[in-house]
Amino acid sequence: MQKADALLTTTPGSVVEKTILLPGGDIHDYLSLAPYWWPDPTKPDGLPYIQKDGQTNPEVNSIPDKNNFNKMASAVSTLGFAYYFTNDEKYAAKATEFLRVWFLNKDTYMNPNLNHAQVIKGIDTGRGIGIIDVRGFADVIDGIGCIERSHAWTEQDQKGLQSWFSQYLDWLLHSPNGKDEAATVNNHASWYDLQAASIAFFAQDTALARSIIEAVKTKRIQVQIQPDGSQPLELSRTLSWHYSVFNLQPLYTLAMMGNHVGVDLWDYQTTSGASLRKALEYVLPAAFNPPVWPYQQISALKPGELVDVLYQAAIHYHSTTYLQDAQQILGLDAATHIDNLLYGYQVV
Repeated sequence: MQKADALLTTTPGSVVEKTILLPGGDIHDYLSLAPYWWPDPTKPDGLPYIQKDGQTNPEVNSIPDKNNFNKMASAVSTLGFAYYFTNDEKYAAKATEFLRVWFLNKDTYMNPNLNHAQVIKGIDTGRGIGIIDVRGFADVIDGIGCIERSHAWTEQDQKGLQSWFSQYLDWLLHSPNGKDEAATVNNHASWYDLQAASIAFFAQDTALARSIIEAVKTKRIQVQIQPDGSQPLELSRTLSWHYSVFNLQPLYTLAMMGNHVGVDLWDYQTTSGASLRKALEYVLPAAFNPPVWPYQQISALKPGELVDVLYQAAIHYHSTTYLQDAQQILGLDAATHIDNLLYGYQVV
């Protein structure tokens, strides 16, 4: 409620606030720059940009679309939960305002595509990899679910958002950029699946959601996770622990979603013995003792990135150990962390 109260006086952002456009670009198109790409110091104009994996170019902040999106997604989630737990209409009304500004208002809406996400200067005008920018759509959809019975959220709002997301889902499944991202094999593929499955549920296409989640077994777990729980595609990165955990976040959420459509990702094992639980066990020791992590991690390891996964694992595997691990990581914040509300746990 404190976090939601702080949002009540904020002004929702939109995609039309940017002052930079691609030639012939539409102000309503989402636009962002690839975070790990920098000017080439050997070229007078710096073009084409070159990659420095794991090192964010501050130039990305010159275009506010990504930051505005993240603020919107976080606000809708926080306000949605506040309304769900309190039935106080002021939280639903504010969440509705954020949603209308981003998706529905004729002057501020975002076009339902990611054609120009993560542009690399001198190389492209957008790429499939940029779809990961809006992975927070899953949180937005949860937020809508939390307020859908409020007085603030109208039938017209619901139909408008379902129409918007149906158009976006069609783009996600069939556009060149969408197909490129679906064909990736690392964490991008997992976040793509979570986004697509969440939207399929919202569009009431349960069969599509089920097929996406079922395919996670062979397309993601078999490809990404080794029998010892390691994830080679993430271990090759300069932020290897971060990306190993970053990949587990969508996979564990997909496992929870699978509960609703009869798909068990929790206990699925490949023929070689790889599984989601082994992947968690592989990264867990370093959360408490970072020096034991033997791979490259160019910035400080952040154990808090693992908290949500541990709460989810605690529920499914009926493990007080995972719960204790999560709350040890949280420390003094354990008693007030929102996961205690979302997953119905007490501090142990």
